[in-house]
Amino acid sequence: MSLRVGLITYNWPPRNAIGTFRAYSWAKYWAEENGVEVFVFTPTKQAFDAPLDLHLPISSRITVFQIESTKPPTGSVLGKSKKLMKLGRALNSWLKIRLGLVLDPRDYWIAPACQKVDCVAANLDVIVSTHGPRSTHLIASHVRARHPHLKWIADYRDLWSQNHLASYGPTAQKREAAIERRAMKEADAFITVSDELAAQLETLVCSHVHVIPNGFDPEDYLGYPDAPTHEDPPRLVYTGMLYRQHRDPSPLFQALSELHQEGAISPGDIHVDFYGPPDSWLDELINRFGVHPFVNLMGRVQRPDALKAQSRASALLLIESAAPEARGVLTGKLFEYLAMGKPILSLGSPPGSAIGRVLSSTATGLIAENDVQKVKSFLLSMMKREPLKWHSPRKDVISQFSRPSQAKQVLQIMQNLMAKSGD
Repeated sequence: MSLRVGLITYNWPPRNAIGTFRAYSWAKYWAEENGVEVFVFTPTKQAFDAPLDLHLPISSRITVFQIESTKPPTGSVLGKSKKLMKLGRALNSWLKIRLGLVLDPRDYWIAPACQKVDCVAANLDVIVSTHGPRSTHLIASHVRARHPHLKWIADYRDLWSQNHLASYGPTAQKREAAIERRAMKEADAFITVSDELAAQLETLVCSHVHVIPNGFDPEDYLGYPDAPTHEDPPRLVYTGMLYRQHRDPSPLFQALSELHQEGAISPGDIHVDFYGPPDSWLDELINRFGVHPFVNLMGRVQRPDALKAQSRASALLLIESAAPEARGVLTGKLFEYLAMGKPILSLGSPPGSAIGRVLSSTATGLIAENDVQKVKSFLLSMMKREPLKWHSPRKDVISQFSRPSQAKQVLQIMQNLMAKSGD
């Protein structure tokens, strides 16, 4: 009999978010290449989950349950189910009184999701919940407590109470950590994306944490060139979100400004294209450094267009925080870039960080940190189309980050858990 897996995930098509691809690709390759029956539990998407333009094929071995929330974030009645609304109010009251937890809009699918998974649980062998948001693990914790035959694997694409981007005050952070510890007592195995995050998480859950990084699906990159594109003028491309003070392009803008002032570059010699949601602070930064002749804000585009922009780039730009707490971050964007095979200019992350180690081991990126002189040298080399001695992609290492390989790693953890329960 084939393995039957319940996957609890907030991110799922049509939500066009980087977190969607981890859950989707695991389900895809479990089903298509390993014969697993997959049951996906995900909320009906709301306006605040936009963009909702990601349409991907679903295998016949994957059953998707779209679960409506008990209460929409607008406060209006969405589901018109008095029973679900009553359950939602009861859950809200219980969480506030017992755990001190105030619900966010993405918590309102917890009660109906628990009900739905409860109905299917008898037919499942394993449940996998992938964070964030926290609701996925809270649902899995409830289900695991009610159905002890199930094995539960808790995946942390991002950390919960320990997340360096979370805006918790000290009191709120302690509260969230307490909630997390209580919920995770039921988990049988843990996964996260880097050694640093695993070490952090182990201090909270007091258990071994497996490391399975983010990755890429080779099928998404068929037909794209895997070498630098010699467009005229050369283009440095960034795709994705930027966060003020966390993902800061200032060293790049300063390098462009200084090269312009020194007469080394002129408008039209080099283009830097940012694809992603517009941010007023980014406009302000561009104006402050006077680099608008070189920098183009392309806005948010659909995923195929973002991949096309990457494929046409001369090089790709990766930005992450230089803060110590971000050393374990392995953004999914890095693996998209690896799959494209283009030179990568990395800002922020030091050589010893998780990002730095991946770039070094794959021989794909210049780890500039925030060194303006290194960035200037890179831009001049790109403009002059000089060979980059550090760029010699190691395909044997890069292949370890493929989604099919990673799906098998998760499947092996499942099988090990099932074998132990059979002893």
